[in-house]
Amino acid sequence: SEDWGSSGDEYTEGLPSRIRRAGGELASAILGRTVSGASRTPGVDDGEDAVVPFEQQLADLRLD
Repeated sequence: SEDWGSSGDEYTEGLPSRIRRAGGELASAILGRTVSGASRTPGVDDGEDAVVPFEQQLADLRLD
């Protein structure tokens, strides 16, 4: 579009400012400063995510 590399105007942000904002949002998400829409299963939080082996995940899907 026309505004791809523009510096912006009084109504829109320019490309450099959009890049800085997106970079800040990405850094915050990576560092865990933002809350995602995902919900966690309540339980003991030892600071580490539980790893469920693939075989167990498949077994849990089995309908008996």
